Amino acid sequence: MKWKFKYMFVIFLLLAGTNPTVMAGIYEDLRVSDECHKDQNQCSEEEKIHREILIYCDERPDLCKSRKSRLTTYQPNYAIYQLTDDDDESIEAHYSFKYLFTKPHCMPLKFLGNEGNKKSLPDLDCLRSYRDRCEMFFSFTGEFDFYIESRESGPVINRVSNPAFHYRNHFKELSFWNTSIQWLNIGLEHRSNGQVVEANKKVTDPNSADFGKYVAQVELESGNHEYFDAISRDANYISLESKLNIGEYGANYKECNRKLACLSLWVSAKAYINEDSDVYWGPLANSGVKINDYDRVNIVVANTFSTPCSSFPEVEVGFKWVIGDELLDTDSYAINLTFPWVPKNNVIIPLYVKAHFGPMNTLSDYTKEQNSIGFGLKLGPVDN
Repeated sequence: MKWKFKYMFVIFLLLAGTNPTVMAGIYEDLRVSDECHKDQNQCSEEEKIHREILIYCDERPDLCKSRKSRLTTYQPNYAIYQLTDDDDESIEAHYSFKYLFTKPHCMPLKFLGNEGNKKSLPDLDCLRSYRDRCEMFFSFTGEFDFYIESRESGPVINRVSNPAFHYRNHFKELSFWNTSIQWLNIGLEHRSNGQVVEANKKVTDPNSADFGKYVAQVELESGNHEYFDAISRDANYISLESKLNIGEYGANYKECNRKLACLSLWVSAKAYINEDSDVYWGPLANSGVKINDYDRVNIVVANTFSTPCSSFPEVEVGFKWVIGDELLDTDSYAINLTFPWVPKNNVIIPLYVKAHFGPMNTLSDYTKEQNSIGFGLKLGPVDN
């Protein structure tokens, strides 16, 4: 059964992010004497606990805020004006969010009482082990194209609907050589394009010269590339993904940034449970080709680098390589650049460039070699 989703305005839920701050009540209830601040040996047992909590809350104030949102971005969110081979120009929008079922902070879920007018404090064990935490969350990633006066798109062409449930284990100190493993994730995912035309639909009019042929083949021969937007594709699979930080800083991933010798790496693999991806047109018609031949392993490399230009103080560079069971015969890749433009001190415009090369540009016609390039805006940070 195919899943259908409303997606048009989901992206706007992801734009209202602000930097969290520590609640004043936490500091009001943490009593540490001047002597304790100067010399830890002068602290009472309670002051030692309070002092340690203050240190953690200064480093990660978001963990000490009970109102930290469970809803955050997941993959990059962007909107770009795109030019694509053998297609009309369009606006492509990509949106992605996740909702945490586990606690996103170290505050109690509920105040356990107000005896003596005491306030709830962060859980010290949680603060100590937060980088070794486990998470359970739901994610949804979608993508659609909007064609502006170039052709009908009714009003948009849905490209991807990808809901998933995840279990993720973070690691504080799991490293080898100059590489640290930040987390390991297992997911149960569904991916479809939300379309309804079956790929094996045939011409049923007995008076037609094409009677009995696959409609997709007829449309391909007539040059109607718009028809393929409506072909239904879906798959269910188990995903295994890990994020690694590579560089001289090892397990200290916070330092793994802005250095040429240091980068972040995401590696994922799919074990397909079922899929609807047969091809009935072109040179690969009825060849038994499946989407796993084009999409089995994904490798993403990214990092952010400082620049000497004050208007563009940094640039984020990303590279994605998609490899299938046929390896280099069917691989594809994408390059993206983010340039935060700072025309004034209080204004940041996140300019975004994305280019795709090879197959897998769309799910409906995933075997088609198709290059594209787009320019636009990247919307919000990524919490992944």
